Amino acid sequence: MKTTALRPLAVAAALAASGCAGPAAAPPPEAPPHRISGGASAGPLQVERVELLFPNGRGEIAVRRNAGLTARALIRFRGSGPLLARWAVDGMPVEQVSLLATFGDTLTLDTSTALPTFEPGRHRLALELLQPIARVSLRSISYVVTAEEADPGGRP
Repeated sequence: MKTTALRPLAVAAALAASGCAGPAAAPPPEAPPHRISGGASAGPLQVERVELLFPNGRGEIAVRRNAGLTARALIRFRGSGPLLARWAVDGMPVEQVSLLATFGDTLTLDTSTALPTFEPGRHRLALELLQPIARVSLRSISYVVTAEEADPGGRP
């Protein structure tokens, strides 16, 4: 038995020609072209690598008290599915993130609020993956808050 793949317009034209389509109707529009890049793959979400960075592009920074410090996670993954994570400073959660990772291989995740910088000293920032369970080593990065007060604009 021979199988032939038909395009939607070809099917509509064949039905119209056979009289099975009812009164003549305009053919359905062609589906818009889609482009998927970044190496998407099928299967459940699997995190392969997580890199944490501060705005200086490094895993360490010194800032003044009450500075507006943020961080970024670059997450390499395969597959698709829900990602549940939380940012934690010195082991205390400061922000939770929930999203659906699909069609790609790299996710950039920024903190949506400033990290706590009111207490001088060294602090550890970590991104804890709650779902999927990380099979990679997740390292924390550190920042030092100095005793000097930040500029009124909140710059580090």
